[in-house]
Amino acid sequence: MKIRNPKYEIRISILLFFSTLVFFSCKEKEPDPVPDISTNPGFFVVNEGNYTWGNSTLSFYDNVTGEIQNQIFYRANNVPLGDVAYAMYVYQGKGFITINNSGKIYVIDPYSFKHSRTIQGLVSPRQIFFLNEQTALVSDLYDSRITVINPQTVSVSSTIETGNSTEGFASSGNNILVTCWSFQNRVLVLDKTSLNITDTLITGVQPRWIKCDKNGTAWVLCDGGYAGNPAGFENPSFYTISQSLQIEKKIEFPSTQYATYGFDINTAGDSIYFIRNGVNVISINDSVFPSNTLIQANGRNFYGIRCHPDGNKLIVTDAANFSSDGKVFIYTTSGHMLNSYTSGINPSWVCFRE
Repeated sequence: MKIRNPKYEIRISILLFFSTLVFFSCKEKEPDPVPDISTNPGFFVVNEGNYTWGNSTLSFYDNVTGEIQNQIFYRANNVPLGDVAYAMYVYQGKGFITINNSGKIYVIDPYSFKHSRTIQGLVSPRQIFFLNEQTALVSDLYDSRITVINPQTVSVSSTIETGNSTEGFASSGNNILVTCWSFQNRVLVLDKTSLNITDTLITGVQPRWIKCDKNGTAWVLCDGGYAGNPAGFENPSFYTISQSLQIEKKIEFPSTQYATYGFDINTAGDSIYFIRNGVNVISINDSVFPSNTLIQANGRNFYGIRCHPDGNKLIVTDAANFSSDGKVFIYTTSGHMLNSYTSGINPSWVCFRE
């Protein structure tokens, strides 16, 4: 008769468990599949990731298939995108991605997603304004200069001393308007030909986003700062600036309760969609804050918004808890949700590839 030894059997089980664990641990990790390449129109979503974590990613939504691909930069290049990817643009067949905390701009093929060039030596690049094929301006959060780059040669041409941090750009007549956001309350006026600063306009606290409507009037969204901010703390507000560089009106938000994460103007240029907890809409003819919310947040952290070029849809991103994968929602302009998708961490900037 065979006598069982429980202690022996336990030791054997433990040994087998760890042997199996070592075996699977030593197996080579399967590489992520290369992303599908398509010439279909769609849009990119820049997922910022977390500050200093280096976990930014890039997603692409295909208008034809109705599917979203995530991690496309990593899958195409086998390297991470970087530390806080902020904005993306497609210009003259190239995709330009500003990597804020990494201090560089990646240039990629917008169809294969392959990295081709890197513009280095920047401090904290934010947004890009493409003036022409040889000239583009790059704003900077921590540098008191605007960097001028050549989109064709993908190189730095010069810098423009501003004395302030810079953020958003808008074209207004013969001028370029530039918001000075961090700890500031002003909009700079640059002459398009000379690129010299010709004027400075005072707005509300921390003007960040700026866009022009169908009449050429610039709309500036000031976030109002925060408690203890050296520049002050007040309700967020819209300021409008005419082509003659006059501030025409101010539309104040009802409270400081919710952060404002940006806005966009529809293709007709007559309606402004913006985030204040939920999604709101205001006509360019209005002078007071809207009384109704178009899309209720219902616990979601809406983070970015873009009007679709077809004039009928809105792309709204949700940062969720700011540390796990977020969402991308497609709505009609009347607020009806068409679909939702999972993206990366802190999805914010949306860039269309038409």
